[in-house]
Amino acid sequence: MKENRKAKRVRRRVPCEIRFEGGRQSGIVIDMSRTGLFVQSGAPLPPRTLIEVEFALGPKGERVLLRAQVARRVAVPHQFATTVKGGIGLSIVDAPPAYYAAFESGLGGAELQLPARPRFRVRVKQSDGPRSRVVEVEAESADEARTRALSSLAGDWEALAVDPL
Repeated sequence: MKENRKAKRVRRRVPCEIRFEGGRQSGIVIDMSRTGLFVQSGAPLPPRTLIEVEFALGPKGERVLLRAQVARRVAVPHQFATTVKGGIGLSIVDAPPAYYAAFESGLGGAELQLPARPRFRVRVKQSDGPRSRVVEVEAESADEARTRALSSLAGDWEALAVDPL
């Protein structure tokens, strides 16, 4: 099958955060180029939606924030999620010079690293039922961890405890 891309993609697995109107969600950058990237995520974003993508770049883990537009969405049935990568194909609208500099230097293995953000374990319970669960999230503070955990769940939940990992 012929590649129909403007620029050659480089395969990487980099944790990221995508932000869009009304929400944010974690994802994994699967591949990237100077003009676009593919993010594995369950975010139901339609084409032409403008979003921001943040991930760590460079040997010091400098955080990079890109603005991008959803070019396509690949939906995968839940039962195939572990074998087929669903997510969103993005076209870069604006990126900082450090992003393009990484491609100039060849994007070696040390160029992209995991973000060094604190992780928290948030215990939650269903407000109107007996269910409870534990959600692990990355956040800058316990309050942000509580907010992120609750926003990742459908329905009415309340946080019982937030513990750093």
